[in-house]
Amino acid sequence: MLNEKVKLPKIQVLIYPWLQMFTFHLPSLIHYSDTGLVRATQVDLVDYVSWYLGITNVSEEIRLNLAVNNHTLLITDPRQRRLIESYLNVSQIPEQYRSGKNYYQQEAELFPAYELDQNSVLKDPKYFDYFKKACDPRITPLFAEHESLIGLPKTYFMITEWDALKDEGILYSERLRNAGVDVTVKFYENGFHGIALLVGELTGYELADLMVKDMNFINGK
Repeated sequence: MLNEKVKLPKIQVLIYPWLQMFTFHLPSLIHYSDTGLVRATQVDLVDYVSWYLGITNVSEEIRLNLAVNNHTLLITDPRQRRLIESYLNVSQIPEQYRSGKNYYQQEAELFPAYELDQNSVLKDPKYFDYFKKACDPRITPLFAEHESLIGLPKTYFMITEWDALKDEGILYSERLRNAGVDVTVKFYENGFHGIALLVGELTGYELADLMVKDMNFINGK
């Protein structure tokens, strides 16, 4: 629960937000990792996230282990394990966003599908560094405790279908909704990650212009 002395904005607008850096195995992350303005394999995503977290000189061994979620072997506390599983449970995504999407038929492997080398996970301090940072709700808001979500400002989500970040955006919107936050999700079926940048006559993306108009409408309220 928020401190009453903290002054919050009346509304927050989240445009295909990046809300977790813990797993690379959500269905949309797997299916759409090579779409949008930024194309990346699972290993490429490891490089981007590691760079963002300030973890440098990542070896090939670590990159491969992170890509298959072997860092989750560091989760030994049963409560923390259950919480993370609940935060990343894609069955909580409303059916309207999953209907007709074949990539949801294959169950996402949150914990390792196979193990390259458990010993390397346990012996290399970079794994612990990554794990600690990736679980911090200041970096991964999706992992925030329920009580800390209560009282957050009205939230407007702009989420596109063709986006590796689709699932975590919708999962977070559901967490906020369950915490009593006034949530609106504007979903663009034909949109892709980065489309909001392609505004103007030269780009020809009418959907990008529509997204800007939608956002201006919200800001005008």
